[in-house]
Amino acid sequence: KEVISYSDNLLGSLPFYAILRAVGIPFLTAYQLLMLLFHILNFASAYLFFNKVTQNKYAASVGAFIFAFSIVLCGIFNHPQFIFRFCIPLFFYFLHNYFSDKKFKHLLYAAFFLIFQFYLGVYIGYFLLFFAALYFISYHSFYTRRVTVAEIKKGFLHIGGAALVFAAGVWPMFYFYFKRAQAHGYFSNYKNMSETIPRLSSYLRSFPEAFSWSFLNSTDVDTHYIYFHFLFPGALVFLSIVYSVYLAIKGINRSFYLSILSLLFVFVVLTTLVNDISLFEYLYESLPGFKAIRILSRIVLVAVFFAAWLISQNLTDLLKKQLKISHVFVLALLPVILFFDNYVPAGPFYKTTKQESLDRIHSIETKLQQNKNYNNYEAFAYIPDSLEESYVVQIDAMLTAVDLKTKTINGYSSACNDNYWTVWIKHDSTSVVNWCKAMQLDPSKVIMVK
Repeated sequence: KEVISYSDNLLGSLPFYAILRAVGIPFLTAYQLLMLLFHILNFASAYLFFNKVTQNKYAASVGAFIFAFSIVLCGIFNHPQFIFRFCIPLFFYFLHNYFSDKKFKHLLYAAFFLIFQFYLGVYIGYFLLFFAALYFISYHSFYTRRVTVAEIKKGFLHIGGAALVFAAGVWPMFYFYFKRAQAHGYFSNYKNMSETIPRLSSYLRSFPEAFSWSFLNSTDVDTHYIYFHFLFPGALVFLSIVYSVYLAIKGINRSFYLSILSLLFVFVVLTTLVNDISLFEYLYESLPGFKAIRILSRIVLVAVFFAAWLISQNLTDLLKKQLKISHVFVLALLPVILFFDNYVPAGPFYKTTKQESLDRIHSIETKLQQNKNYNNYEAFAYIPDSLEESYVVQIDAMLTAVDLKTKTINGYSSACNDNYWTVWIKHDSTSVVNWCKAMQLDPSKVIMVK
């Protein structure tokens, strides 16, 4: 009951996956196609936004590449739900339009894509809301003009209306998160979460197998969870920040560069740990839902959008200038730079072939169907006596349940409910029985598969 509230629910990806399954594609192949589809959507949505704001298809392509394929994402994609990010550019596309023309429909479209992003993944939804607030402040701090009292009142009405639409849109999902929070509290705490708050040195520590930057993996980061701190975004991002400062000083697109640079500066100030102190602690303690955040470094999933925007605008401004070198040379060099800066070979990533996965699933199915009580059970629990890591056991059982269209006790929600922790660690019959009792389930209706 209410298990949807234990983790990301991925409801937003359901329509895309359902279409693939409805046309007869096997579930593991459909999963692979889903991942490819969302990479394409990430690139396409970012290209749409950057092409609108720069009116330069080459600059838009580069910005979209950084958003979709930046090296900073490699340490996060072991959780595939974080690939579902195409709503980020679309949200800012319509928010940017609203700031320009003040049409309420654009703010409603922005609210829709914010809602959609929460359904795609709650983590990114929260982070997108956080950056929306920063962008609102930074934009209105540097794109200044006189406004009338009537315009201010109209703006408040628009924001209030969009906020109501947003609240109505996310409530059907958040109702269950709210109920669990009331009953069990939050699993995370600030002390544990602070290990995942980026340090300044985190942005100079690269993914270990990066083609060009593996030597930066030796950068020291003071944390027990080093694998959450491979946040080096590539040299191009740092060069872009420096170049943006130069252009702002020279008066080229000054309002734009000052607004985005100030946004990134405030982002770093609010979300960086220095001498065991972080301003994010105040957000964590005061903002609703933020206590559910366990890994703050994932916030770069949204931050990279603004880095990509800077790079896209940099290239636009660069190509407008009278260069001594031809545009053709610049555009020919860019793919080499992007490849050199962001390439990570596939070798080090943990991989399982479809056949290996199917063999494990069929093995569990055979054991389950050999049980004499097979037709009378309500759910099964896979509890092998093995040294395999817990997530492998849980995922194998979940895929088996998908294949058989049945229910399982196993779940990749880790310890989001304290009572489940022993099942996650031990996966034995005693822990399963205790879990069933805690959830008011009848253990006799659960088949144990070893």
